[in-house]
Amino acid sequence: MTAGCTQDTPPSVPTGALWEGDDGESMRLEPGGVGVVEGLPYDTGSACDPTRFGTMSGDVAWEEIEGGELTLRQGDLEVAVSASRGPFAGDVIWRDVRVRPCGRESVEETVEMSRNYSQ
Repeated sequence: MTAGCTQDTPPSVPTGALWEGDDGESMRLEPGGVGVVEGLPYDTGSACDPTRFGTMSGDVAWEEIEGGELTLRQGDLEVAVSASRGPFAGDVIWRDVRVRPCGRESVEETVEMSRNYSQ
């Protein structure tokens, strides 16, 4: 017999944390649905063509859509961010995140960022 545990409710978005990518991308989310990002790619409406991605930098508003899923907004621009998932169905782990320039459902053209615990 094997037993496992899953989270009933996903953990809250860790505000004040810094996530960084390999190519200079970064994201810091603050309480109240605000934050600052650097170098996050977004789809310019060109059929998710990475050669035509724009880059989002500066102040953003963020909203948790569901456990582990965020939308970042800067004016009319929008980027989806997803937290890592653990081995059990409901586990949300905020150590690593994926930026999805083409929307929440896209799996291609994602940027991975890891939480910087040394800050």
